[in-house]
Amino acid sequence: MVLTEKWNTENLLGTIVEIQDRFARGLKLTLDSWYAPHNGKRSGRVKVEWVNRNVTCNLDVCLDTGPQVSFCGVTGLHGWLMGVQSAFDVSSSQLKSLSFAFGRVGTDYVLHSYVNDAREFGGSFYHSVAHNLEIGAMFSWMTGEPGARFGLAMKYCPTQDLELKAKVDHDSRLAFALTHHLSKRLKLTLSSQFGMASFSEGHKYGIGLNFHPCC
Repeated sequence: MVLTEKWNTENLLGTIVEIQDRFARGLKLTLDSWYAPHNGKRSGRVKVEWVNRNVTCNLDVCLDTGPQVSFCGVTGLHGWLMGVQSAFDVSSSQLKSLSFAFGRVGTDYVLHSYVNDAREFGGSFYHSVAHNLEIGAMFSWMTGEPGARFGLAMKYCPTQDLELKAKVDHDSRLAFALTHHLSKRLKLTLSSQFGMASFSEGHKYGIGLNFHPCC
């Protein structure tokens, strides 16, 4: 068990109690509380985290008002991933949010899909075509709204010193970025964006210089 006492410049007294692997292997309990002596207000939060080889779960209970309970968990097996996240208000007995996610991780690709509150649906795809070429795509839509949102992107490295990136979205906006690694600590980036639907719209151009000092 770890007990931590805190006091900050806003005159708030904090206490954190952490208990790990006491009741079960991989189980961590945390009690985080604050007290304001000047107005007598208190706040607290209880966190429960359980981790093993294939499952990670988190339970968060806010004791300030409600209380409100938040839960999230993810599990994975042989490259397949599944997750869930929810929030429940005890005082009103209402489910505030509920989300599901599914994914697949391969040797050179990643697939991801999600559903938020049974209203928003989406997914993404990433694929490493070659050692110097990567492509990706994303899409999403919401019930009751016309149209869908999507984007396509790619990254190509013709040499070790050059990177070419391009992307296009559902609004027919096309963007390019060229990065030249002038040295190990200095790189130059040129970028541009314009709308393919109407060439009369204002285009955007940019230039950037990034320097990493040795220390």
